[in-house]
Amino acid sequence: MLPRILVVEDESLVRQIIRDTIQSLPASVIEAKDGEEGLRLASAEQPDLIICDVMMPKLTGYDVAKALKDDPRTAGIPFIFLSALVSPAHKVRGLELGADDFLTKPIDSKELIARVKAILRRVPPPPPEAPPSTAAARGNLQAMSLTTLARSLEQERRSARLALTRERENGAIVFVNGRITLAFQGARRGDTAVYHLLTWDEGSFDMLPLAESAVPAGGEVKASNETLLREGARRREEIAGLLVGLPGPDAMLEIAEPLRAPLQEQVTTEEAALVALLDGSRPLDQVIGSSPFDAWTTLKVVERLLRMGALGWLVAQSASKLADSSAGQSAAPRRSLPRLIVDGPIYYQSLPTFQQAERFTLTARGVFIHTATPFDLGEKVLIRFQIPGETTWVAGVGQVTWRNGDVKKNKQAELGMSVQLVEAPREYLEAIGKRLAQSVAAAIHESVEPT
Repeated sequence: MLPRILVVEDESLVRQIIRDTIQSLPASVIEAKDGEEGLRLASAEQPDLIICDVMMPKLTGYDVAKALKDDPRTAGIPFIFLSALVSPAHKVRGLELGADDFLTKPIDSKELIARVKAILRRVPPPPPEAPPSTAAARGNLQAMSLTTLARSLEQERRSARLALTRERENGAIVFVNGRITLAFQGARRGDTAVYHLLTWDEGSFDMLPLAESAVPAGGEVKASNETLLREGARRREEIAGLLVGLPGPDAMLEIAEPLRAPLQEQVTTEEAALVALLDGSRPLDQVIGSSPFDAWTTLKVVERLLRMGALGWLVAQSASKLADSSAGQSAAPRRSLPRLIVDGPIYYQSLPTFQQAERFTLTARGVFIHTATPFDLGEKVLIRFQIPGETTWVAGVGQVTWRNGDVKKNKQAELGMSVQLVEAPREYLEAIGKRLAQSVAAAIHESVEPT
């Protein structure tokens, strides 16, 4: 059975354009030339959807919508406003009356078809005895963005609780006399919750009467509405750039396990919660969803940790990929360790000759010695160096695991050799881990926006 759509429009040409567009769905069209006729046909025909103009003689579209929503027989019929009035205040008024969408003239046929299809899929007719909604206004963020809603409520000095939903995520913003005072989204509170909710391009919202019992504790917002909206827009623009070069959706992000424990001691409670998420069991979208920070701040931290080598990732291998790896293609995950370049002497010895370099890079597994005369792979090396900030010297035995002695053959790599520590006192290794954790913690602090 074809869906039946009632079109209430006083201009015959516009009515004809809408009819021709909707019939291509296909769907059957019922036409009304004014608001009074629209009310009568809505009650008699019980259509699946109503498209109604706002400015009409006798009864305006707002009058029609209010009468339909007040009548239990027609209250559940989905309703779309169509108007040349484009100000946010007009859209808010229409949504407050229970409309599901608000389209502006001139009509775009493709947009009209898309909106009609979406509503017919999303809003099935409710049961006859369904209780009326307590929402003062309801809509979706595709039709009216959170920024537009916030500016409208501020302009009208409204007090309301805006409940937002996106798939399995929920959030809420409390307005008092038009000012954003409280905000919540998952583990996020206050300004952070607002910034994250402003990145939602899709989802639904309910504008509810402000009831103190419905508002959880905490979540105080410090910044002004204008600061929140301007900063939120800036962060949205930067997110696309931060995503460039990050691992794909299948990559499980991981801070190396030996580093996570000392790092937890160096960071704040919120930063520690983010570090705990980077344990190799979650892809980027899940890390963002569970992070105590907004999406922009979380991406800044992830990008910084990747750049300094403190964050690696693992990609789940399918059977076909494993088969490919057995044929000679590498299927090894990318694991990284943080690096700290040290401008200071390191002494190393192979055979009886002691040598010195003035610069080395420190990792949790050993060192990279910057030298034009690296030793051979596998060669054992005695090394002695000082950790930045420590007074004692580290001494131990390492083994050469990588070398580059010809910059012409490998222009992207520095001259030198990687030496992995194979024999060193435990306290030395713990001191190295602690110093690297301090370096990573400092990078996280710099990436997190101060509150």
